[in-house]
Amino acid sequence: MREEGRRERHAARAGSAFVVPLLFAVALALLAAVAAPVAVRADDGDGRPSPAPPATSSDDEKNDGAGDEAEAEAGASAADDDDDEDGRKKRADVPERPRRGVPGIGRPGRPRRPGAGSTRLQPGPDPGTFRARDGAIFAKVGGGEHPVGDDAGFAAERPRRTEAVGAFLIDRREVSRARYASFLAALRADREPHRRCHPGEPKGKSHVPDGWAEGDGEGDAAPLPVTNVDWFDAFAFAAWAGGRLPTDLEWEAAARGAAGRRHPWGEEPPDGSRAIFGRHRAGVAPVGSRISGATPEGVLDLAGNVWEWAAPASSAGAAAATATATGEGAGGEGGDGAAAPAVPARVAVRGGSWLSPADDLRAARRELRGPLDRHRTIGFRVARDVPEGDAPADAPDGPPPDERAPGADGSDPKDLDAGVGPGGR
Repeated sequence: MREEGRRERHAARAGSAFVVPLLFAVALALLAAVAAPVAVRADDGDGRPSPAPPATSSDDEKNDGAGDEAEAEAGASAADDDDDEDGRKKRADVPERPRRGVPGIGRPGRPRRPGAGSTRLQPGPDPGTFRARDGAIFAKVGGGEHPVGDDAGFAAERPRRTEAVGAFLIDRREVSRARYASFLAALRADREPHRRCHPGEPKGKSHVPDGWAEGDGEGDAAPLPVTNVDWFDAFAFAAWAGGRLPTDLEWEAAARGAAGRRHPWGEEPPDGSRAIFGRHRAGVAPVGSRISGATPEGVLDLAGNVWEWAAPASSAGAAAATATATGEGAGGEGGDGAAAPAVPARVAVRGGSWLSPADDLRAARRELRGPLDRHRTIGFRVARDVPEGDAPADAPDGPPPDERAPGADGSDPKDLDAGVGPGGR
């Protein structure tokens, strides 16, 4: 009996040792089955469930997008290869990207490439006008006999006389800070930045205006005239832009006309609607903002706003006037078309400025300054020779004119001078 009891207890213990692990395994299997996701299957209509779509994560979407971009790049590369095989064939289905202009500087925020200056012109908005590659509008001034000088004026203006002046083109507006910024950007990118400079320019001279900071001119809300530039700066810009400085005689011929006007607009005295002058605190105004002061050819700001550099005039009368004013001999600046000195000792500024009294706005007004003088009241404009045949030269391939400059399309410019600070800054 005792033996049988012992055997039954041993068997019970052995059965328990087998059943417990089995129950544990079954429990684990049930838990795994409960935790597993249940796929929802749709019925296709034939009694058979269709497989559930695979889940898509955000990473999968990114990978799909990257794959699309890779395919697009591969397609573009293949297209380029095809174009190369066809000998630079241009794809007709892709229109050429339009070029948009900004103040003489090409596309907004980007300086134009070196050599942006060009002698090529196209027709301007009005008869007798021409448009340069940077958008500047030039007016034609007819040649002939022009009265210059003033017997009642300062020494540099005497005597009154008549001079023969050939036809020429002159910029309707003074050079703006934005246009000058384009010039500086081109110099920085040019391997030979001084190749267009005057031969007598001091070696290593900088063309950056006094007080000019990086980025100046590029973001101007209004086209203010560049100031604090000397004669050599103006000469270099004009050559880079495909033109030159107007001669002393040309400048006066443009301002005075063949009839010998007292002021660019006529005989009426200056006022605030015609010129910027006598403003001891306000400073310069945007170029071309006084349309009532225009000449018959539409040239603006020849009186007031900023004095303008002019090139020496190679005539006996001009040489005599300069010699009288400076107390020097005529030197190499003789008549009969003789060339001006390599380095002019004194050159003329014309037209008066925003600080000038009304008398300085006379068309005959003339001051002489050293070619390295810089001042916040001195700027300049560009002149050109009349194109051959008195017709525009080949049309340019550069950007369209500066849309921000008032009147660049031939319309009447607006008065934008409100809030402009002293010194054109």
